[in-house]
Amino acid sequence: DMIMAYLQSITPATEPGSNMEYSNLGVGVLGIILETVYEKTLQQMLNEYIAKPAGMKSTYFATAESPDKKMAKGYREKDGQLTPYWHVGDLQAAGGLRSNMSDMAAYLTANMKDINKDFSLSHRAMPGIKDSTVGYGWMLARANNEEELVWHNGATFGFASFCGFLPQKAIGVVVLSNSGNNVDEVAMGILRYLVSR
Repeated sequence: DMIMAYLQSITPATEPGSNMEYSNLGVGVLGIILETVYEKTLQQMLNEYIAKPAGMKSTYFATAESPDKKMAKGYREKDGQLTPYWHVGDLQAAGGLRSNMSDMAAYLTANMKDINKDFSLSHRAMPGIKDSTVGYGWMLARANNEEELVWHNGATFGFASFCGFLPQKAIGVVVLSNSGNNVDEVAMGILRYLVSR
């Protein structure tokens, strides 16, 4: 109810459809819309459309009631203090997902191989926006050698991640950290090293 009330009160900075900017709130609202339209939970859709096709077995949306027994402990980037786990309520689609390295490697492989249209369509630029650097859930960029880079990063309190690949080279990397420090440079360094081999 709070999210819907907020959406009724805001005025967009630009004409809808004319500009693209990544928004965690937008992704969270998209999750609410998907659950409403398909009459399924995010977890059910995750299992059906992503986890099962990709062979992922340990990825789930966390709730305040869900067990976090297998999760690493997270630490703040500024002082190394232990952080509590985030539980983001109705904004699960934007920061409520838990996974591990085995599943993320499977997810990366599924995306690199475009195992079905759900995966391959997500790597395309948003239509109608000139020079779009945003796909459907992925960021699109050019690496130093002008090769296409499909990537996304993220962070919650005490954790940071990066997943990305170079489609032409069939090279990809996943970096997961239990520190709030950004891991983009580490991931890009690994990709640069792999390309140079």
